[in-house]
Amino acid sequence: MRALGDSRFQSNPRWKTLLTFVGSLVVVGFGLLVLVQLISRLVWALPGASDLTISGLRAVAVQQEAREEVFEPVGHHRVEEWPVERGRDFSESPIARALVEQGALPPVGERLPVDPLVIVPPEQRGPYGGSWTRYDVSQIGHIVNMLFRLGNESLIRWDPGGDYLIPNIAKRWESSDDAREHTIYLREGIRWSDGHPFTVDDILFWWEEYTQHDFYTGTVPVDFMRGGEPMELEKVDDYTIVFRFKEPNPLLPEQLASFDPFMHMLQYPKHYLKQFHVDYVSEQEMRRLVREESERSPRSLFQGNKGI
Repeated sequence: MRALGDSRFQSNPRWKTLLTFVGSLVVVGFGLLVLVQLISRLVWALPGASDLTISGLRAVAVQQEAREEVFEPVGHHRVEEWPVERGRDFSESPIARALVEQGALPPVGERLPVDPLVIVPPEQRGPYGGSWTRYDVSQIGHIVNMLFRLGNESLIRWDPGGDYLIPNIAKRWESSDDAREHTIYLREGIRWSDGHPFTVDDILFWWEEYTQHDFYTGTVPVDFMRGGEPMELEKVDDYTIVFRFKEPNPLLPEQLASFDPFMHMLQYPKHYLKQFHVDYVSEQEMRRLVREESERSPRSLFQGNKGI
């Protein structure tokens, strides 16, 4: 019988590698422990750090609570529907009023949807005008802030506290008992920046002519897949659309209220983008447009003109 530390054990490279690895872990762990101890002692040696006591910390907390009690918390804004029976007598921004008087803009009553959504502030109406200076460290940061925080629009939205869903571009929605079908009712009269109405056709254009189009994407995002198949969109009328899935998708309303990728379905005005789409423009015309717009390809031409 051989001893445990015989030549077979000593010559096995796997055991040597394992022992070396374990030893390294021990050394690194001990070094981290020493480093933490040194940092803690250094922090404690800072001026005044050693003077802190439990009673002193409690006194600071009491003072903080006293300061907070002086200020009344500001409540959240609320969102209300403006029914048709209320009429169309709306207040106009002084900036927009000047454009209306010049004939460059229709009156506010003609610009708003049939049943507009009204945001009611918790305490007062803010004054018109003023400047907001904002700084971003990168172009990407600027784009993210503008699209996802300051200028985000979605079919459904979250309440200010993020607790429940409220209407937005969609005035209401219904889900089937099995959560396979979700009917969205759009707010009639919402318009693109050029004044053209936003309808179900724009959502269908995003889905059929872009998301499922082999030339532009060819890959349907997993968010729109259930049971291995992409969702189906059915147009009921200009302002009613059905999202239909092979398997239950109970979280669709929550997803529609969230950011990317669902907000992108609201960035494809069909009446405008079809002039840059390969299915609506001849090959000769497409080459001319790509050259005039100084784009690299028909795909980049379409992407560069997305949104209005």
